[in-house]
Amino acid sequence: MTKVYDVVQKNDRFVVTKNGEPILLPKSDGHSIVTQFDNKEDAQKYLGILENLLKRKEHKKVAHA
Repeated sequence: MTKVYDVVQKNDRFVVTKNGEPILLPKSDGHSIVTQFDNKEDAQKYLGILENLLKRKEHKKVAHA
């Protein structure tokens, strides 16, 4: 299954999702926070960075295979 990343608006915040579920970021205390932003532009920038990192990771996997 292909992972689908998106930015969705929930109330007055923009949340980055994977397969329709909010992406959670781990905190040092063991809890997690939702990747949410005040504006869509910042959420899309984060999503772009995430997608670039995932592409680099996939490229490294293929190169080492």
